Amino acid sequence: MSKFILAWMLLLRIVDGSEVCSSNCKTCYSGEMNWVCMSCYDGTFLKRFGAYYECYQCDPGCITCKYHGSCGTCTPGRYGEGCEKYCSNGCLDGCDKSNGSCTCMENFSGEKCWDCVNGRYGNNCSLQCSSGCLNNICHKMNGQCDCRDGFTGLRCDQCIEGKYGPSCQYNCSQGCYNSTCNQITGNCTCMANFTGDQCDTCIINLQQYINTNCGTTCPDECGKCEISQNINTKEIVLCKMIQFARKMIQYIKLVI
Repeated sequence: MSKFILAWMLLLRIVDGSEVCSSNCKTCYSGEMNWVCMSCYDGTFLKRFGAYYECYQCDPGCITCKYHGSCGTCTPGRYGEGCEKYCSNGCLDGCDKSNGSCTCMENFSGEKCWDCVNGRYGNNCSLQCSSGCLNNICHKMNGQCDCRDGFTGLRCDQCIEGKYGPSCQYNCSQGCYNSTCNQITGNCTCMANFTGDQCDTCIINLQQYINTNCGTTCPDECGKCEISQNINTKEIVLCKMIQFARKMIQYIKLVI
């Protein structure tokens, strides 16, 4: 500091801003016409105004700024030369003032923690991608993805027609109407001759043989039929005789 300036300051009355300094001015001295600002409070910076200096507001987001308003310290959650940019909400304890890089909170990833880890999506990466998403990867914002086998829908959270279960690994019963069933329980509306929550049981007609499709007639071989114990014994014997005769005919054809 030059001897001239030091001598000049000794001749002036320097006061704290709480007395008569202008707005935002921390300390000032008595000039020829009024009080002249010397230093500013945080959030403002000293700038020449005519023959004097005044304190001007820093850019929004600055805690402290230097001459001409260049930010020195940003408010929490901001970064950039003018503190005009926002840190990612995935940052833990703020971000680097120059480039926004930071340490990520749980479920976030990337240099600036803007991305979700695999298997997560949503504004706070709080939502889980569907189990039907291929490679457990879905769109960060809306959860849409490519589907694994057996799944369908924009988020692959539905089973394809005819499938049910947590991984769409089960087939709806053949007794389900239109081959569709509840995607969680497998319950469905039954076709004729079927019963049960999942329509996987035949409605037994006590006077007829019931085949594997719950039809009212036996297929080619009676042995493929589910035979009710309540069916007349003579009918059971007859069915077995027919079955044996058919096998003998086939055997004779092979021998001849």
